[in-house]
Amino acid sequence: ELALPSWAGKAETASVLERLGSVYAKQGNVEYAVPLYLRALSQLPLKDADPAAATPTSLCRAAVLFNNLSELFAQRAMTAGAEGKGEDGAELGQALLWGQRAVDVLREAGRLGLEGAEDPEACRRTSVVVQTNQATLLEMKGDLRSAEVLFTSAHRLADQVRWSEAYNQAMLGLRRVQRARGKQPPP
Repeated sequence: ELALPSWAGKAETASVLERLGSVYAKQGNVEYAVPLYLRALSQLPLKDADPAAATPTSLCRAAVLFNNLSELFAQRAMTAGAEGKGEDGAELGQALLWGQRAVDVLREAGRLGLEGAEDPEACRRTSVVVQTNQATLLEMKGDLRSAEVLFTSAHRLADQVRWSEAYNQAMLGLRRVQRARGKQPPP
């Protein structure tokens, strides 16, 4: 077995695995992407596995990986639904589970203090993306109340980080959910 060079620590290994997983995901090879993302996650110190070693940076990176997994399963749910395969419920359930893990680790990163992250702004932007994606999945599932809560949070955070594209996406989702719930959206 080949030994890794001394500079190749767990964070670097996780980064390489994540990038390779992204290549496979873009090619539509979910069966290759998922194990790579999972292996990358195993390289990161998380609160449930190694509470003392978890950092805001490791938790934000984990959130990206959890979100990537969520997106893969969401795509499969949409494909299965469009093809009438009837598997979309299980795939959507998986997408929601991975998305919730992303939301949870970002909350934990916030509790530890995002200012302690290597790139606090990137972590906040990750939170906007994760919340918007999870809200969209909840909307697909029909849980409009939970979707509204997350769209509202994503909208506020996008405003705080001055990210207009994400702000608009969250606002569109929020208005869509509020209309579906019979509420009058704010102007």
